[in-house]
Amino acid sequence: MFSLLLLLSVCVGYYYLNQWYPRDTKEQIYFGISISVWLFIIYLLNFQERFIYRMFTQIYDIQKKPLYDLSDFIDKDKDNESYDFNLMLLQNQGSRCGSCNNFILPKDIKYTSLNYKVPLNNGGLHDHTNLMVVCPNCNTEFY
Repeated sequence: MFSLLLLLSVCVGYYYLNQWYPRDTKEQIYFGISISVWLFIIYLLNFQERFIYRMFTQIYDIQKKPLYDLSDFIDKDKDNESYDFNLMLLQNQGSRCGSCNNFILPKDIKYTSLNYKVPLNNGGLHDHTNLMVVCPNCNTEFY
């Protein structure tokens, strides 16, 4: 209520100021636009609290996410452990192929495969640190 009274007093003050000191048409248009925006914000804050609350909580949640979070691209219906493991390896690689550095989206991980960075017969470890996710094009080079 106070904001509407303040808005009304600003409008009345501008009217009398315009009577004594005439303003340009351009300035009057800018004043009208600013009053319209002010009225819209007052409407949202007084009658659409739920919308404003949801909007600010989404903004807050987005700011809390890491910069390179790829969880929005992930298929939520996947419950496969190997899928989660491959996704973890892919995120550790910066979402890039281990061989050619092409970008791989998490939804395309079902087309990728795991390969060793250093093959086992060349002294590579049988460990998760020796694994890399490669794209389908690089996978055909290994076979």
